[in-house]
Amino acid sequence: MDIYLKLRIGLNFFEALACITGFIYWKKIRNSYWKWFPVYLAIIVVTEITGEIAGYRLQWYQFNRNLYTFFCIPLQFLFFCWLFWKYFEKSSYRNWALAGALIYLLSLLTNIFLLASIRFSFFSFSYMMGNLILLVLTILFFSLFIIGNEILGYRSSSMFWVCLGLLIFYLMSLPLYGLWNTLAAKHPGLFDNYWIITMILNYLMYLLFTLSFVWGKPK
Repeated sequence: MDIYLKLRIGLNFFEALACITGFIYWKKIRNSYWKWFPVYLAIIVVTEITGEIAGYRLQWYQFNRNLYTFFCIPLQFLFFCWLFWKYFEKSSYRNWALAGALIYLLSLLTNIFLLASIRFSFFSFSYMMGNLILLVLTILFFSLFIIGNEILGYRSSSMFWVCLGLLIFYLMSLPLYGLWNTLAAKHPGLFDNYWIITMILNYLMYLLFTLSFVWGKPK
């Protein structure tokens, strides 16, 4: 078992930890839109494990790529846009979340149809757009959070822990995913080291998602 598979299995552990914790605290969130968060995490866990079996065991590389490109990655960006849309329900920022989802879908369609002739191993353009959109929405959240009274009870804010995880992961991994194809082709050593760091950031993000269920209270 190589280090890359070990790191992916480690990621599955933290994803499953966040998912199981969400269902353990289901009673606390079942009457709010947060009830869909553990469901989303369960889908991510199943998808990730399916991708690993397809890629590492069965060597269905094209299936694995399509699974992430057309389902798993879009699901992540669109779900968090929806989560921000629900959180910003009484804020003027709500339309920003809707606009972000539309922009991401347009960027994905651009990757599929306008850049289809270019043999990319990874859809960097649409991923980078989704990454930037989540960063903007996260910054908007913290701007409201800091000037409002909610900051006084930050520990009980589910959205605080989620946004902290998103900020850490998507901000620090932006260079890797934005330059994925270039780094993989021309600087494989740098790519491998950065990928390992990104996996550790992923662990931290899902750990913070876990804390959102343990300490957070649905808004």
